Amino acid sequence: MLNHGLESIGGGGKVEVSLALVGPDKSIQKLQAVLSYKPQNTASTFENEAVKEVAINGSAIFLDFKTPETVLPNVRNVYVIHYKNNTDETMTANTYKMNFFNGKERHNDYFSASKIIL
Repeated sequence: MLNHGLESIGGGGKVEVSLALVGPDKSIQKLQAVLSYKPQNTASTFENEAVKEVAINGSAIFLDFKTPETVLPNVRNVYVIHYKNNTDETMTANTYKMNFFNGKERHNDYFSASKIIL
């Protein structure tokens, strides 16, 4: 939720807000704007609201995972993760999670961008 105070509504106006929506590709996200106002000559507070739906079209980061076609057990293999920032924004503190199954149990491991090539 973002709260933005207005001194006076006067005859009207415009507020611009810059934000990034987060959600799965091809999902629909709802944005809601609510304006609460109190006329000078009353103790009552009124609200107006507007709701818009926005489609998320694409992903902020492209991710591709290259693996050998076959691997041998207990032999070190190279797995390469290619990634690309599809935005104009600088992204920091990115981590990547790899899930793998060793035949008996599932394991999770996290990698920073500096360790992306195993």
